[in-house]
Amino acid sequence: MADSKVSDEVLARLISDNAKNRNAYAAVCDIKAACVFDDTVLALRELQQLRSQGWRDIATAPRDREIMVCGGTYWCDDDSTFSGDEYPFGGVAFVQWYYDGWRGDQLEGHDNYRYHKPTHWREKPLPFGGERADG
Repeated sequence: MADSKVSDEVLARLISDNAKNRNAYAAVCDIKAACVFDDTVLALRELQQLRSQGWRDIATAPRDREIMVCGGTYWCDDDSTFSGDEYPFGGVAFVQWYYDGWRGDQLEGHDNYRYHKPTHWREKPLPFGGERADG
């Protein structure tokens, strides 16, 4: 679901409807199967919370400046250890678009970086002085 195309009202209705459907489903079917609705409600509530905090779908992110990202996965391009594995990313990071991916912080060694496949983004917070240096 591309969250940028779903209004806040529709999101709230989806959460409510899925919670109701879960209870109805559990009454007539196996409770384990009703857990699908629980997972859906949790995901929709997480999306609702991210939105309320200013996070937006990564598809809408600008590629001309550094941004803050969260969610998704990351991998490291360290030549000595790169295995092609991606790992869940549970924090936030400052990244910038670089050729074909979101490049984050530099690791030890020359040209070794952490790359991200985030789900959400937001602008970098303003520095204590109050003005953004990158426009």
